[in-house]
Amino acid sequence: MSTPTSSKFSPITANIDSNASSTAAQKLIIGGRRFEIRQARLDMFFKWMAERDRIRRKRAAGEPFPWTKDPIMRNTKFCNVFRIHDRGTQYLLNEVINKGDQDFREIAFRVILFKCFMRTETWEALCKGLGPLKWSTFNLKGYGAVLGKAYESGPLYTGAYQIPPPKLGYPKARSYMNHLRLVQMMMKDDVPGQLLKLKHLQDACNLIQEYPGMGPFLSYQLILDLNNIPQLNFPENEWVSYGPGSLKCLQLIFVQSITGLEFEAMQYLYSSQDEHFARLGITDPPCVEAGNPGVGLVDIEHALCEASKYYHKSGRGADWRPKDISIPTSTRSKSDVQKPSTITFYEATPDETSYEILHIHRERLGSTGREYKVRWVGYGPEDDTWLPED
Repeated sequence: MSTPTSSKFSPITANIDSNASSTAAQKLIIGGRRFEIRQARLDMFFKWMAERDRIRRKRAAGEPFPWTKDPIMRNTKFCNVFRIHDRGTQYLLNEVINKGDQDFREIAFRVILFKCFMRTETWEALCKGLGPLKWSTFNLKGYGAVLGKAYESGPLYTGAYQIPPPKLGYPKARSYMNHLRLVQMMMKDDVPGQLLKLKHLQDACNLIQEYPGMGPFLSYQLILDLNNIPQLNFPENEWVSYGPGSLKCLQLIFVQSITGLEFEAMQYLYSSQDEHFARLGITDPPCVEAGNPGVGLVDIEHALCEASKYYHKSGRGADWRPKDISIPTSTRSKSDVQKPSTITFYEATPDETSYEILHIHRERLGSTGREYKVRWVGYGPEDDTWLPED
């Protein structure tokens, strides 16, 4: 993986008092273990969330560009703090969930189908070629014919959390057929009906992971989208599945390895956010909607992944030493941070880090055969890797 080499750093400045910070204790106990916190990085995470959501609100209000004084924020594309505000999620809500047959299984079918491609043009091609998209009238050949024709005109997939094509009998040149088979498998197994019987997000993710191509993080992303269906209501503050990007950010914030306690570390960031925003002089913390301030646990994970990109752009090296920091006591109710009765944490050594494919966006004929350029979940274009077909 590439390492930042620039020594330049442009801190987030807009509407933030850079001197607003306490200098008391620098130790924190999580899961019975003592950790040191890198104050500047902890502060930067909360500043990043506040500034990114401030930019969103300014844009929504029709204010002209630029919406921030920070050059990195101004010149780099970042996802929103809240997943619900991202363009893909908004399209999913407005065009996939809210349009069409409102039977629960039909909505779930549309969400799963859309998530296989995550490209609005592909969705619109299916709608134009087939009319209302319904599981009750699903025909593998018919859907395949429409996608095959659309494939002749351009790509079918986008790069956002694309599900790698499962090996379900069709060649790579017709990977869209493998995705259709995956949708068919999940619907024939009545995955929507099985989800209705579950109570926890983690259990729902475990169900989805049983299917080919569905790793832990992509299963998590699919469940979060399915959870937008009115009939589903999995609590989103009791558990998260974390990708390499959010783990990288945690490693930047905590001096000691947080391996095995990632969930508890995110719980800490979630439950103590009010005090950190107040300590930093941030009077307009992120709001998912007006009058509802605060970032949920699911969005803390989402924001960590994006903030790690900011750290990378800032060019801070590994020699950035921690400073003293006051760790405030949470005032959020413990009932707001529910923990499932059974959570298993696995210890891992540094060389056991797992990586998950986000999408494959190029191919070439290399010296040893066909190769594919892979983008990893939680990483940017600078970390793309060429891998052999096998």
